[in-house]
Amino acid sequence: MIEERPAAVKKPSRRTLRAFVRVSLPAMLVVAIGLAITVIAFLVVNRAEEQDVVRALEFRVEWRARDLQAKINLTGQSLLATATDVATEPRVELQEFHQFTSAVAAESKSISSLAWAQPVPRAQRAAFEASAGFPIVELSSDGQRIPAANRDGYMPIVIENRFDGKPAWLGFDVSMDPTRRHALELARDLGSPQSMLVPYTGDPVGPTYLVFWPTYAGGAVPETVDGRRAQLKGYVVGVFRVLDVIKVALVDTPDIVATINFHLSNDPTERATESSFQPVAVYSPKDRSLKVAQSSAPIPTAEYSFSRSFVVNGEQWRLVSYFSAAAVAEERSSGPRILLLAGLLLTAVLAFTVTGRVRQVSLIQTRVKRRTEELRKINTQLAALIDASPYAIVCIDSKSRVILWNAAAEKMFGYSAAEVMGYPYPLVLPGEQEEFNDRLRRLSSGEVLRNLASHRRHRDGTAIDTSSSASAFYDAAGNLLGIMFAIEDTRERSAVQDQLRQAQKMEAIGQLTGGLAHDFNNLLGVILGNLDLLAEKFETRCEEKELTEAAIQAALRGAELIRQLLAYARRQPLAPKLTQLAPLLESAAKLLRRSIGESITLELQILEGIWPVRVDVSQLDSSLLNLAVNARDAMPNGGRLIIEATNVCIDKHALELNQEATPGDYVLLAVSDTGSGMSPEVLARVFEPFYTTKGNRGSGLGLSMVHGFIKQSGGYSKIYSEPGKGTTIRIYLPRALDGEVSEADTLHAGMPTGDQEIILVVEDNAGIRDLAVRHLESLGYRTIQAADGVSALAIIKSGALIDLLFTDVVMPGGLDGRALAVEARQLRPELKILFTSGFTAAAASAAIEDKFGSNLLSKPYRKSDLARRIKAMLDASESRELTCMM
Repeated sequence: MIEERPAAVKKPSRRTLRAFVRVSLPAMLVVAIGLAITVIAFLVVNRAEEQDVVRALEFRVEWRARDLQAKINLTGQSLLATATDVATEPRVELQEFHQFTSAVAAESKSISSLAWAQPVPRAQRAAFEASAGFPIVELSSDGQRIPAANRDGYMPIVIENRFDGKPAWLGFDVSMDPTRRHALELARDLGSPQSMLVPYTGDPVGPTYLVFWPTYAGGAVPETVDGRRAQLKGYVVGVFRVLDVIKVALVDTPDIVATINFHLSNDPTERATESSFQPVAVYSPKDRSLKVAQSSAPIPTAEYSFSRSFVVNGEQWRLVSYFSAAAVAEERSSGPRILLLAGLLLTAVLAFTVTGRVRQVSLIQTRVKRRTEELRKINTQLAALIDASPYAIVCIDSKSRVILWNAAAEKMFGYSAAEVMGYPYPLVLPGEQEEFNDRLRRLSSGEVLRNLASHRRHRDGTAIDTSSSASAFYDAAGNLLGIMFAIEDTRERSAVQDQLRQAQKMEAIGQLTGGLAHDFNNLLGVILGNLDLLAEKFETRCEEKELTEAAIQAALRGAELIRQLLAYARRQPLAPKLTQLAPLLESAAKLLRRSIGESITLELQILEGIWPVRVDVSQLDSSLLNLAVNARDAMPNGGRLIIEATNVCIDKHALELNQEATPGDYVLLAVSDTGSGMSPEVLARVFEPFYTTKGNRGSGLGLSMVHGFIKQSGGYSKIYSEPGKGTTIRIYLPRALDGEVSEADTLHAGMPTGDQEIILVVEDNAGIRDLAVRHLESLGYRTIQAADGVSALAIIKSGALIDLLFTDVVMPGGLDGRALAVEARQLRPELKILFTSGFTAAAASAAIEDKFGSNLLSKPYRKSDLARRIKAMLDASESRELTCMM
């Protein structure tokens, strides 16, 4: 039988070993180097971290000590305030001391009491005790009271205010103890407060310390020691509970992770030794409690402890902070060490491959950083420019999603950027999507669109008229990134254009109605004049007289229609009358109440004895209505509308504040509301034509018309307004002169006649001229006729006797009525002049009022109108001449 043997195990050959060593040696070297670097790095980092922890803890302790020093120092402010008050008073009075110290102590939560102690000379001690009414306490070692005259020190407390409810220290001599006396003398000589710790007797409130604050006669601290000793007035003595002081100092401070022992020195010399410090309080971080220190308490176990000392009001403080191992562990971090070790291992593995590229990578990073900063700066400038643009700048990407939405777009369309960014373009109105898509196709193909009118959707659903320009933008490869729109809101521009067209239309209507009024007034003048003559002839024939009166009324309605056309064109001449404002305002108030609504209260305040004024009543009514409507619009939620009338006198002093006014008596008409008011910018332009804050609801002509009417009436206007408080518009109308006669006074006084006075009638229209002559001659006047200004001037130069010149304003031939009147006045200064015109009398009135007042009789006029105006002018002139003669 053949026996099987196990196969023999082959031993490694020398070649195999050498190959293994050759392959493993570099790896082993790398591992050895890596381990060495790792150990060294760990030791270095661990040491550095330990030093950082120590520095951090020392910084906390130092900061804590400084913070507590500053806060504890604030407790002395009550003493400073009391000492300052006492130093400035000639004598310390009980009541004043209690009142002042009570108010001061209310701000401090750590003070037990404030007292006043004053030095008493030896010779005055017995008398002082007798006046105080109680003995000053001091006992000898055997318990016997020492008389005042035999004491070395004598600094009694006679006034005290306690705040802890304990009995007062009245009669206590603070200088009887040598230690206190030394502190008192040190405070006196140094001129600064000194303190001392009161021995701790186991009181549950903890230890206390006294602070002595010296005061001197005159208040200021003398410069020399001898001066301070000579001028010492006394001491403000403060008693503080140490625990309360520390509690106040610890309020509102960050969490404290260390156990803190608070020590105070009982040596007032500021040369405290280790043995002079006594533990007074202990702060525990576990329950954040502050307790009275026990002398037998063990020192806390801590990994680190730090001590800091400082001085407050002469008191030596020392803080010893103990940081436990757990607190220190929180400051340590294992993460950086792990990351450092991993980094070192990775550095050891990759050092040979990475070292050569570090410089190249650094250069690349520097370039990238520089380019990034440049791009960030450009983007910042571009963003600022886009946000500052008055146009709405909107960008959408290739899928019509919003990627840019500036501030102007937010204001114009009501959407905030946060609401639309990343969402589809929201501004297309229903029914206009196809047009918008067509524009997108044109823009995507590279076309640039400019100033395209379109309607865009506001957030509230309304349509906005806009004009937009747009173009596409691409990346470096030419791929479409998106489309940018610049959109302008054209509503405001359209409104301005509408106002311009309205103004042009009004101007055209004014010119048209002015020309028509001139011709129609001349025709109506002839018709009315002849009808007046017929009415006189048919006085006894009822039927003919009735027909004539009907024709007269129709002609008058035609004249009224002409005046309405002129009013519509804002060219109606003023017809000022002597007017009492009280009944006018009371009547107007009824109409205004209906116009402003029930939510607004109308108040009428009229001074008794208001002066009369000469004003166009209808224009004043219109102005009041205009102002009331403006006030109503400013008070959408209701309010008060106040109309006041009073007499004022403008003197030279008032002219400095009202440059538009002239000295004299005025009636002030003030219209006030409690509405929204106006900003200074709006107020500066409120009287400008076409300026309005009502948008499309206002023409901007209301206040400018009121302003022009008041100035044309010889007055002026002022406006006062504050946002949120309301507006007051003040209208100053000149007081009517004594002796003025209104048309209303003579309306029913019959038809006055003349006494053969001679009147020069100048009229280019032959029909009107003949009719005026017939009227005047039938009224008892003699007349001279002229067809134009040149002929009339020749008659005046000839020396003919003339009592009154009655002339048309607008006449051909180069010499109109105003020029004729100027020439006539130069030749005859006393000559009376009455004008007439059927033209748009805004021009006629403006042409004569600056030199001749409001002596204008508008065409067409009745015979009675002519009779009253002629007679009034002649009688007024005679009255003035008689007054001058008298």
